[in-house]
Amino acid sequence: MGNPNTWTYYFNHESSTCSGSTGPTDNSISGGALLVADGASDVALIELSSTPPSSWEVEYAGWDASGATPDNATGIHHPSGDVKKICFEEDSPYTSSTGGAAVWWIDAWELGVTEPGSSGSPLFDQNHRIIGQLYGGAAACSGSVNNGAYDFYGRFDVSWGLGVSQYLDPTNSGATVLDGYPTGFNTDEGCTDPTACNYSPLAIIDNGTCAENDACGVCGGDNSSCGGCTNPEACNYDADATIEDGTCILSGFALTISVGGGSWDSEIGWALESSDGIVVQGNAGSFTECVAQGCYTFSMTDTYGDGWNGATYTLTDADGNVLASGDLDSAQDGDGATVGSDLVQFGDSDCGLGCTDPTACNYDEGASLDNGTCNFDCIGCTDSEACNYDETATEDDGSCAENDDCGICGGDNSSCGGCTNPEACNYDLTAILDDGSCLFPDPAFGCDCSSEGGLVAVLSGTQESEATSLIGAGNPVAGVMDITLNFTGQGSAWPGDMAITVISPEGQCVVFGGYNDAPTCDANLGNYTTVWPDEWTGTASGTYTAAVDLTSAGLSGDGTWSVSVYNGWTSGPEVTYDLSFTLNGVCQLGDPVPGCLDSTACNYDEMATTDDGSCEYGQTYFLDSDGDGYGSVESGVSCNGVLPGNASFQSGDCNDANSTVYPGAPGTAVGIDNDCSGTLEADEEEVVCPEDVNGDGVISVADILAVLAEFGCITGCEADVDGDGNVIVSDLLLLLSAFGQDC
Repeated sequence: MGNPNTWTYYFNHESSTCSGSTGPTDNSISGGALLVADGASDVALIELSSTPPSSWEVEYAGWDASGATPDNATGIHHPSGDVKKICFEEDSPYTSSTGGAAVWWIDAWELGVTEPGSSGSPLFDQNHRIIGQLYGGAAACSGSVNNGAYDFYGRFDVSWGLGVSQYLDPTNSGATVLDGYPTGFNTDEGCTDPTACNYSPLAIIDNGTCAENDACGVCGGDNSSCGGCTNPEACNYDADATIEDGTCILSGFALTISVGGGSWDSEIGWALESSDGIVVQGNAGSFTECVAQGCYTFSMTDTYGDGWNGATYTLTDADGNVLASGDLDSAQDGDGATVGSDLVQFGDSDCGLGCTDPTACNYDEGASLDNGTCNFDCIGCTDSEACNYDETATEDDGSCAENDDCGICGGDNSSCGGCTNPEACNYDLTAILDDGSCLFPDPAFGCDCSSEGGLVAVLSGTQESEATSLIGAGNPVAGVMDITLNFTGQGSAWPGDMAITVISPEGQCVVFGGYNDAPTCDANLGNYTTVWPDEWTGTASGTYTAAVDLTSAGLSGDGTWSVSVYNGWTSGPEVTYDLSFTLNGVCQLGDPVPGCLDSTACNYDEMATTDDGSCEYGQTYFLDSDGDGYGSVESGVSCNGVLPGNASFQSGDCNDANSTVYPGAPGTAVGIDNDCSGTLEADEEEVVCPEDVNGDGVISVADILAVLAEFGCITGCEADVDGDGNVIVSDLLLLLSAFGQDC
């Protein structure tokens, strides 16, 4: 769990609104001492290094170590350090056990939900007292809603006996209940009946909570603490039970449930469910449970949502017979990544399960769902002359084979094939069959040569770096690539998230590495599990090395070789890859020439072999046919800020054949969209009677005077009768020709 003395403890880290996502972090204390830690209830008790100041108005939570079942429950938590969250369970939690710990079990939250990173947060009862701490579960957000899954909390009453009581009740007073401080809980309300087991001498108002001891001596109990199966013939016989609770399973058997074997078993959850509810549930490990014959559902979950990563489940009886097996990824129902379930049957019950493969020895034509029990032991090669003859097989499966020239049954001669020419670079002394793979030395470089390079890139998920280039010659093909990575990580990112792409002068492409994504290439040598060493799957920053054999990709050619890196975790954070490499089998023809490799840049350098980040890009310009200062069609890029003729840096002209039409142009009153707004403004609408300059409906002396007042105007003219942009003689003649008319 780490060292609590290095932790920081925050108070009042909550949002002032329901929709807020941030809160204050200035109320904090550094360091604390671990007093108690025990897996029997998954409890840890820590004493802070100092007392919170009174100005913080801290509330010290009360607790209940009596073990009484609460009426309801409330969880308050900070998932992964987020601001305060709350969730409500309106029903009573019930006791259970999982992972070796005694817990309170919550089937599903009615309102709100916990999330990964909420572990250790408190569970409160209806009296605002802590009764447990979050141990685990499958509850989480599904999009923006509760996924309806379960949670389980270590029980505070169990923690009390594991060392917690000596710190919270140092005087050994025997008290098992304490209200919060300073506000506490209302002590005026409680049980006022002196004969009740939970009588409160402080109470003055009876709140209806008075209770009696049950047959087990538990105040307000339901006999569950000493109840169980008292029949020794049952497979779930409980020698400690004093009250028969009707749970005896007389026709049942001991079922062993084995779950795990994957690379991320800590994410696994499962439950065996009957029509009456959950029978048993847990995480990775082996469990034995008494179950009755019948039909069941084996439910599976993965908290990260990426499947079980190789983990499986197997259900066996006491004799070791496999009754069912499977995994989340291939579940009969569910999404195969987060949740899934299989139908399983025990005993003679007919649940429609069996072997559905017609080629199996135990094929069941009446089965509708395959339960993974198909047996193929009776099928095999029946030819006694074959190298894989199976004397126990009764049905030939067409698998009979002969030894190849290397003596391998069903082989393809590859085990003893290779280059048998001693003059070749890849001469194989152990090969007895020449497979045509001989590679002969280059006249200039011989067999051994290499090229070196490197690059630095800061990349988030699915981002790829600019390529670094070198001039080289395949000799005859690229061999092993020696890689050194100086990795600066963030969050959960791994060095192994990095994918590398190598492209030969002939355009052949090979990619390797990456967590769950990589660029598309002619050849893919595998993801992180195949090419990177195990230590590349940690989160620590540092220097990592690897060697990857590229021979199978057959990269060759003389000219420019390029290498780029890619962040192959689709949701990965921004990390720094500082890569240096040696490409063996590629003979370097010259020193790297730094410069701009982007042919679209203004300073593209066709002689450069390594991009030095110096690329500069000009300003796009547009064709301006009508000379109004705006263009519509992208025409080129100016690297020096100088425009060619009939061009503009401004675009958006909706009619490049009319100089009165461009963004923001004034209206010409001829019924066209002058300003390219998509609508006709008032000054753009066509004027039916342009000679009526003053708009009084009559062409009169007043209009002539208006024209004469603006006579000679050449821009922004309001008395422009003919719409040519000027007020000249032509406007006066048009007005005189219509003189005296009504508009």
